[in-house]
Amino acid sequence: MHRLKAGVSVPSQPRYPDGRTRYISQQEKYCFAFIGDVDLHQPNLHPALHCQRRQWIGWAILLAMAIGWQASADEIDSIDDKAAADDSQSRQQTSEALTAKLPIPPQAIMKLIADGNVVFDFYDEQRHNFAFAGETTFDFRYQYRCRTRYRIIKQPASDSPTAPESQSDSDPTRLIGPRQALEVTLDYEDVSLKISHRMRLPSRMVGEDFFHQRLVNHEFDHVAISADPRLPALLTRMLTARNSKVFVPLSDEEAESRDRATYAIMARNAAREETAKVFEDFASLIRIRYKELDQATRHGIEPLATETRLRLLSF
Repeated sequence: MHRLKAGVSVPSQPRYPDGRTRYISQQEKYCFAFIGDVDLHQPNLHPALHCQRRQWIGWAILLAMAIGWQASADEIDSIDDKAAADDSQSRQQTSEALTAKLPIPPQAIMKLIADGNVVFDFYDEQRHNFAFAGETTFDFRYQYRCRTRYRIIKQPASDSPTAPESQSDSDPTRLIGPRQALEVTLDYEDVSLKISHRMRLPSRMVGEDFFHQRLVNHEFDHVAISADPRLPALLTRMLTARNSKVFVPLSDEEAESRDRATYAIMARNAAREETAKVFEDFASLIRIRYKELDQATRHGIEPLATETRLRLLSF
């Protein structure tokens, strides 16, 4: 019997280009033989209709198999997601139990735990193989009030010395000649920053000397960087220094419409976008300091020099 796939006859033993025989799984064999059986038991069909029907049946069965394989993959993903969720819940319960057994920390570390909202994540080294034994991650949430004022201005060509800096040569919206733009003035108020940390450490480290171990102290050096009380003021300075004015190019239709509601929406969107950019730069600064700390101490193997500590905490 010929083995048929979508109405195309194929050899019984497919081979690779170099002549090696390709192994066909039992599922593939069943699929090809089934298509052949269906096709060969329709002797009264016109040859053209016979070939067309054979192709339809072949594609239908292949589509059904693809759907079945997708369903199986989804079931596997669902099982994996449930296992991951169960493992995460188990680790959280274990971490909470071990945290309750920790000794009273020194005053300086106690302050970092409170200011940085530190949560411990203890893991079993026999079940998890992480690249580094310890790891600290931070999560920033910021809030602010921003008053926006806008006006329509004549924006000069991009090569003019008075053109807004936001119009770079690579900007696809770069203006070629005199056009109108929306000049948005941003006034920030009540900038606040909320920080939390998750510190991942091996569960075997829990004991009376926990807060005196070098790796634990190294992770709290990370917390000292991202929980610095001067960071909210730094974020405020970055926002006001770079975002005092934002320029939004206007199309001819937008400029002629004089629709204040549209301009107000454009001004708010510009404020959100520019604020998000500044905040990403702010978070990147903390990530850079984290990397510098790891480089200076070889991820906590070596002690942190006093001058390096002062430099990392200079905001």
